[in-house]
Amino acid sequence: MKAFIRLLLIVLILAPALYAQTETFDIATFVRPAGWIRAESNGILVLGTRRKVLGRVEFCQIYLFPSGASDAAPEANFERDWDAHIVTSLGIQARPSPQKETTPDGWTALTGYTDTVRQGMPTRAILVTSTGFGRSVSIVVTVSPNAYQAELEQFFKDVNFHVAPAQQNSRSDTSQPTGPPTPERSNDRPETAGSGGLENYVFATPPSWTAQHQRDAIVLASPVYENRERCQLTLFPMRTSSRPLEDEAIGLFRQLFRTDPLTTYPSPPPRMAHGISPQGWEYFTMRKLVGGQEGEARTTGVTLLLARVDTQLATIIGTSKDFLWSQCFGELQGDAWPPFLASLQFKNAQPSNQVQATIRQRLAGTWITATASVGLRYVFLANGRYQGAGATQYRTRTSDTQVLQTTQAYFGDGAYSFEGGTIILTGDDHRRSVKSFRLEQVSKDSGHTWHDELCMADPGSKGEVCYRRE
Repeated sequence: MKAFIRLLLIVLILAPALYAQTETFDIATFVRPAGWIRAESNGILVLGTRRKVLGRVEFCQIYLFPSGASDAAPEANFERDWDAHIVTSLGIQARPSPQKETTPDGWTALTGYTDTVRQGMPTRAILVTSTGFGRSVSIVVTVSPNAYQAELEQFFKDVNFHVAPAQQNSRSDTSQPTGPPTPERSNDRPETAGSGGLENYVFATPPSWTAQHQRDAIVLASPVYENRERCQLTLFPMRTSSRPLEDEAIGLFRQLFRTDPLTTYPSPPPRMAHGISPQGWEYFTMRKLVGGQEGEARTTGVTLLLARVDTQLATIIGTSKDFLWSQCFGELQGDAWPPFLASLQFKNAQPSNQVQATIRQRLAGTWITATASVGLRYVFLANGRYQGAGATQYRTRTSDTQVLQTTQAYFGDGAYSFEGGTIILTGDDHRRSVKSFRLEQVSKDSGHTWHDELCMADPGSKGEVCYRRE
């Protein structure tokens, strides 16, 4: 897995100084070093930082992996984790002679390290595997040699593992990371953010997800799915910026993930979109794969949103597995992003008549979508009227050589209006339909060409229907 580190400069802009406080991940409690960033990707917790010393970059990343049931010897668990996390993930072939230690609380820890050069930078890779109470847990560190020694020493002094009786000898491969109990919220209960520059966010936590309010961010985390995926949305404090949103997003992506999001190799070009919310704030989104090729298990899906509210810039970053099979930001399965974006508001932004007039103007026109068997069409007029049409094609085999093809069509006219982030379609037959909607300009070829797109979804649905302007 590629490093998932946020640029230190962004941290200094976004986050106030952190107080040392105990945090939780899976069965581990720990104290994050002051100023370090916390992020999660594919169910793995990453703590990281970097700095320049005499013109040379020094870095450190700590990876905490979910624990698993194990009756094997500590030495066997260490060898297994070294193969998985060091040899396979980092491509390092060396094998150390680990040191063994039994902690006062009954865990047996084996520690080994090796020095190498990765991407032209000297790197020390450290593995600590702890075994006890029918479970095994591992921590990996990649660090500039002889750097951050005091921080690492203090981190491992503070880290502890806590196993409840129900977890001992459990045969589950993964455990859902535990943490402070957080009330579950559904999409019909908007949540307002806390303090420290985060108080302007208003949003709905996706169903079954949890929300953790930290001093420097709000972290929304999914449960652990059957495919061992754990998705995350991180909301950062708002900051001042006057750069165009697209330039800001591309530059930020390059700094955070050390890759150009506009490249077409090893993963496809990003999906980029410009939009204006019903509240009137401008936003830019980017969805891009990092860390591997499309379809590979090691590949991470990144969703980045920047929103400008007056002179303030909001930043939201989502991580998941490859979009092809992600269960939370997936193209084929559930996608929690559209309903989350539909729920997003800012307390200091108020919709205006001018914004609604702009949306009406941009909405006016003909919109179509089609699959092999279904075609839908809407015509929106600037005067508040709409025309709708749809057709569904059915094929029934009547014999070995004949197939009966039938088409069912429907039409409807009515009026439309806006309410919050929804569009209300009221037919001339008095039938009423309320849908969340997005009106965007979309590019799928790194910004070379753009097209208008209208996406609508019924409340509570797991998907949305997107239309292109005809």
